[in-house]
Amino acid sequence: MDVMLKTINGWTPPSPTKFKPRLITQVDSETDSVGNLQIKKILSKKMKFEVEWKYIPASDARRIMREFSNFDALVTYEDLMTGAQKSGRFYPGDFVPVPSVVMQNGEMLYETFPLNIVEK
Repeated sequence: MDVMLKTINGWTPPSPTKFKPRLITQVDSETDSVGNLQIKKILSKKMKFEVEWKYIPASDARRIMREFSNFDALVTYEDLMTGAQKSGRFYPGDFVPVPSVVMQNGEMLYETFPLNIVEK
């Protein structure tokens, strides 16, 4: 898989095993008298990424969470349309606070470490 998540605050994280992008569009809308949705204006468009790592060292998972700990991380990623690198300010969304762990060669690994990040 091409690495679509390039850096978090300048740090290059391990390559995720899953990277699912979504474009979120927030609109100001209302329903007319016959029940049709009328969009008055687009308020914002922002990216949301569902990211998951498998068998990631606990130290890397902790580093990822530290990078997002103040809810303002600079994330560089590959643009879906052009393939060019883009950057934006992101905050963490849903994540599993206590992932399952396995031991491998004396090292603790998180079996899966899913995280959603949302553009501000």
